This record gives sequence, structure tokens and C-alpha cells, in this order.
Amino acid sequence: MIKTYKYVMAAVGVLSLVACQATPNVAKPDDKARTLAQAQSSVLIIYFEKDKKPLLMNAIAKRSDKMAYDYKNLHAVAITTQDAIDDAINFYQQIEGVLQVNPNEIMQLHTE
Repeated sequence: MIKTYKYVMAAVGVLSLVACQATPNVAKPDDKARTLAQAQSSVLIIYFEKDKKPLLMNAIAKRSDKMAYDYKNLHAVAITTQDAIDDAINFYQQIEGVLQVNPNEIMQLHTE
């Protein structure tokens, strides 16, 4: 009985020490969301008329922007730009056949 008590107390002591270990420096959810938002802040979604895609592709190449995604069914592309987002929006809105230019948005659902 005393032997069992000693083993139980030793196990409790070991578990207590393990519980006191420092936790790794993990980014908080808010930090991850902020980092993702900063990365997405230079992304534009451009909607265009189907037959005007070549004009838009030439304009993207002219500005040295990069296409991030080509939405086949929506007639839209996502691009990343290094310039000020407002300047890029104004530039792309002037292109013939461009219907809409929107900055990419992240929406978070709050379920609490």
C-alpha cells in the first residue's frame, strides 16, 4: 500500500513538472488573421466582359502585376499589385470591357 502511494505521488510530481513547461510561441488567431489580411490587401478581383479578356491580360502585363487566380466561370481574375491599391483600381477601371474592380476582402463569421 505504501509502495503504491509512493508511485502515485511520484506520478503526480512528474505530471506537475510537465505541466509547467513553457508553451511554444504560437501566433494567436488574431495575429494570423492580421498577417493574412496584410497579404491579401494587395489583391484585386477584376470582373470583365468575356470577349475583352485579352485587353485586360495585356494591361496586367503592362503594369507588371501578377495574376493570382483565373475564375473561369465568372469571367474574373484575381491579381496582386505592388502599387497603391487605389491607383491600381483606377487604372483597371479605365480598361475597355472591365466591369468591376474590387479589393479582396476577408470576412470572418462570428458564431458566439
